[in-house]
Amino acid sequence: MNPAKFYSIEESYINLAIVETKKQQQKEKQLRNASNSDAIMGSFEEIYGSKTTIDVKNIFETCKSQEKKVLVFGRAGIGKSTFCRYIAYQWAMGSYWTQYELLALIPLRRLTTNRYPPLSNGQNYSLIDLVKKEIFSYDLSESEDKLLKKHFDANKTLWILDGYDEIVQNVPSHLECLFEQLLKTPHHILTSRPYQNVLAYHVQMEITGFTDDNIKQYVQKFFDQMKDELDNSLNKGQNLFRFLQTNQSIWGVAHIPVNLELICSIWSNEDFIETKELTITSLYTVMIEWLCRRYLSMPNKKIQNLSKDEINQRCKKELAFLENLAFNGMKSNSIILRPNLLRKALNEEKISLRDHPHILNMGILKSFNKQGIDTQIETDKDHYFVHLSFQEYFTARYLIKALKRSSTHQVAIKFIQREKYNQRYALVFTFLSGLSSEDDTNICLNIFWELILRPPIDLLGIRHMQLVISCLEETSNQSTIPQYTLLMEWIAKCIKHNLSTENQIIRECLVQSLRRAPSVINNQRIINVFTHLLQNNDSNIRTAVLSFIHTMSSSNLAVALTKLVTIALDDKHEEVRRYACQALGNVGEKAAMNEVITKLISALEDESFYVRLSACIALGNIGEKAATNEVITKLVSALGEESDRVRASACGTLGKMGEKAATNEVISKLVSALDDNGFGVRSSACQALGKMGDKAATHEVITKLVSALDHNGFGVRSSACQALAEINKKAATNEVISKLVSALEEERYEVRSSARRGLGNIGENAATNEVITKLISALEDESVSVRVYACQVLGHIGKKAATNGVITKLISALEDERFCVKLSACIALGNIGEKAATNEVITKLVSALREERYEIRASACRTIGKMGEKAAKNQVISKLVSALEEECYEVSSGACQALGNIGEKAATHEVITELVSALENKSDSVRGHACKALELIGEKSGTNEVITKLVGALGNKSEDTRFKACFALMHIGEKAATNEVITKLISVLEDESERVRRGACKALGIMSEKAATNEVISKLVRALEDESKLVRSSAYKALGKMGEKAATKEVITKLVDTRDTDGKSSFETANAIDGIFRSSAVMIAFGPMLISKLCTYEEELECLKNVSLDELIRKFFDTRDADWLLSMTEVAFRKGAAVAISEDKLIAYDNGEPIELYIPDWKLLDELIKTFTSKAKALHLSFGIPSNLEK
Repeated sequence: MNPAKFYSIEESYINLAIVETKKQQQKEKQLRNASNSDAIMGSFEEIYGSKTTIDVKNIFETCKSQEKKVLVFGRAGIGKSTFCRYIAYQWAMGSYWTQYELLALIPLRRLTTNRYPPLSNGQNYSLIDLVKKEIFSYDLSESEDKLLKKHFDANKTLWILDGYDEIVQNVPSHLECLFEQLLKTPHHILTSRPYQNVLAYHVQMEITGFTDDNIKQYVQKFFDQMKDELDNSLNKGQNLFRFLQTNQSIWGVAHIPVNLELICSIWSNEDFIETKELTITSLYTVMIEWLCRRYLSMPNKKIQNLSKDEINQRCKKELAFLENLAFNGMKSNSIILRPNLLRKALNEEKISLRDHPHILNMGILKSFNKQGIDTQIETDKDHYFVHLSFQEYFTARYLIKALKRSSTHQVAIKFIQREKYNQRYALVFTFLSGLSSEDDTNICLNIFWELILRPPIDLLGIRHMQLVISCLEETSNQSTIPQYTLLMEWIAKCIKHNLSTENQIIRECLVQSLRRAPSVINNQRIINVFTHLLQNNDSNIRTAVLSFIHTMSSSNLAVALTKLVTIALDDKHEEVRRYACQALGNVGEKAAMNEVITKLISALEDESFYVRLSACIALGNIGEKAATNEVITKLVSALGEESDRVRASACGTLGKMGEKAATNEVISKLVSALDDNGFGVRSSACQALGKMGDKAATHEVITKLVSALDHNGFGVRSSACQALAEINKKAATNEVISKLVSALEEERYEVRSSARRGLGNIGENAATNEVITKLISALEDESVSVRVYACQVLGHIGKKAATNGVITKLISALEDERFCVKLSACIALGNIGEKAATNEVITKLVSALREERYEIRASACRTIGKMGEKAAKNQVISKLVSALEEECYEVSSGACQALGNIGEKAATHEVITELVSALENKSDSVRGHACKALELIGEKSGTNEVITKLVGALGNKSEDTRFKACFALMHIGEKAATNEVITKLISVLEDESERVRRGACKALGIMSEKAATNEVISKLVRALEDESKLVRSSAYKALGKMGEKAATKEVITKLVDTRDTDGKSSFETANAIDGIFRSSAVMIAFGPMLISKLCTYEEELECLKNVSLDELIRKFFDTRDADWLLSMTEVAFRKGAAVAISEDKLIAYDNGEPIELYIPDWKLLDELIKTFTSKAKALHLSFGIPSNLEK
């Protein structure tokens, strides 16, 4: 928070938890549907554990196509913008995604009229205009501008588009084309708050904020960086972390990075240990006070002794200005606050900049200049709050004050009544609740809750319930809330009913709300409901309760609730005991009570292996606090279990207990487990030994781990490498790597081979100066095998071995007298890749194309290919074209591969002609690689001649050639969507080869709407009955990609009615339906019965989220057809939307802003109200508190 001090993002960035939420939901759904152990795929912990985080650099791995588009969600203050800056930094450092020539970080809020005024003659801005404006901090010279235009390629640029939610509803009309261009770029990461999303991205991630461990790391790092300016900073950091752990509300708030930064900043100034109820509102209130103190100290005034009230009084004008600005900005849906809004706020609050010259420089607003104007006049600049949550906080402050003033009282009331179910204002209402309870009198509190609980009321009740829970949680003194008892009873009844039924939608809504409301979930009335339900005779209900507690993933369960879950460990039903273990595991360290640990120890001997496994995992999640002698003894015993999953889990749990479990007996048992043949046991044992650090760094352990590097299972080898790396790191010695390097000179082949694989598998961890120096020496060893192994290890180490010394020696090795050394050196240079692509290396590789041995010529081709576009020189391409004509198919294949990898720069007429000729080569391998090369060269190879040849290749006798021809056409894309191609692909749908039929489906899918003829669609529908599951899957995907053109009665009926052998619908069918129904209008055109049917579909359909609730209501009003009522209520229910009646208008609260609808007929309205309220009552969502609000 010190604006004068800067820290490197590399030094200060703490990893955020990034998860693929859809995959997690699918895993849980699979588990929920599984009845026995045979149906459970993968490890138990993977399915049940907390969300698996995704490494930032791996977020593109789930993108199935060549285009890399990822939508990253995150709520306010979660760190989306910091995440964007961090990945930009990592790209610039060469750590991430080096295949992109440029990374363009675009804060979308900057797409404003002031920054980008309309161009003359109605022209549109281009992407290169955007790059020049946002990437370069100065005006380019004419020569620089020409150079940029020459080299800029939007398709080789990774676009980081930050803040979709902040711009989507405010895109200036003249920038809409530019905005669409950005969203159509083939490689981009787009960040957004969830509520504004209307985009259908195949890959969606969510930033869930800090994990518990991240909070600890952040606090440590924050106070470590302040050690020079803060006395006893280490102790202050430790005190803060203890404070966070013992305060439930603030612990939840601290998982949001911006909030944790504020907490640390405040704590560094003064310890607020006496604060018992630190909510997000009180946090922001104190933080604003802190910023005001800093603002007042600017003119060197002594303000340390001023009280909070005095501070507020001195900053009265400034705070009123910010409140006015925030409110009017939110009201006009403006994140960017333009000069007219600033002047309006200054005028209305009667503030002169002459009297308050620093009002825009309090650390709460940020500014940027208009295009082309380097103005020093602050009020002529666009501004925005440093974080949207600040704007929301000040908006709430404005409304609280407006309620107190007679002149603005009614305006504030109408605003609150209209916007209370608008998701854009969710945080504003949270702040409103907190601020109303902070007021000295209860006047604001009573008015606020009266407005929340009286009409207009959400007829369905989901949004109302979410609003009530969030407002209850934020109120510091809940006993002062009107009707508090009735509200808690209502929530309790809702929980009771919905845990007693199969309704997953309400259950998920409750989980989302209660996860952030620990004081509500720990209320005695709620605990009483859980107690009552856990005593129900129906084991399914008891299981549902424990599953619900488990899914909330709360580490802040009340002791009474934790004890209640512990009692369930004695339940006679295995599934109940299993969920009880999982729930306790999610509580983590706070479940480390004697009675809990004792029960979990007993569960380690349960008759059900699932319960034993769950107990083992739970103890692991509790961690070091569960590391008693008795627990460790039991876990060691579990290493002798019959079930390999339990043995593997016991290893993992011992590892999580770290050095506390690192006794000689435990280490000895884990070493023995390295010989265990059970699935996953060796991997878990390796990981456990790695986590025990230097205590496990014995000769016996290292020897065993080195041996494990020869195991057939990749997981074992990988875990062994990781363990060796951890032991090496924690023991602060190079013993492990040194042993492996030394072993390269052993007499026995098996030892040398093991050492080579060991160093190779450790990979970049082995890239120490000592290792590389020894390997360079080994390249001159008199032993041929040692020289070969040295090349191979350097190849495994890869880019980190790309020193001048290594590359020079490998170049020399290309002229070694022994063929095997030459070959190994060639392969090693290929593995090092572009970093080895010096002129000298490329020249040597071109010379190697004349080598006598075909293996070296073929390897030289492939190595050149791995150097990518850096090898795209005329001489090199010419030599590769010559290699295409070789009789030896290995060399021709290698040349095809190389030209394909070089990509578009190899897309000359000569190259494409030769590759087309290669499609008729007698070798299957050459034909296949020629197809692949044409595929990689992409659209530039999409000439008529190429397409004609590929169509011919579809009829080739070789299955592999036909298959690769399909894929080449697929990557040429829509250019290949000619009548001739489509006709041929239709016939190939009946090919005898399953692979080829699948390839034809994929090619037609990529051609999407251009291939969506009636005949194609009909054939794809027939392919849905193919004997091959893979072909059926590809046909589903192809139909989905054809979009609205596939929205025929035949297709939809087939998809909706299709069931697998178990009589269930599939994810693939659901995805196809989602792909076809991309717009609300198309779905509505099919009528109410289809929508109602889709609402009851077994799989969750994303397309239902696209249906506009207001359009359904209009349809009902226009047609007076009662069938629309059912589809209307079901869509609202599944979307969690709200409908309310205000005077003579109906208000629909869907994804965006509220939509007001005129009521044409009161009889129709009565039918609508009756339908919605019946649904609400059936779900126990209706709220019957009288409007007079008597306490």
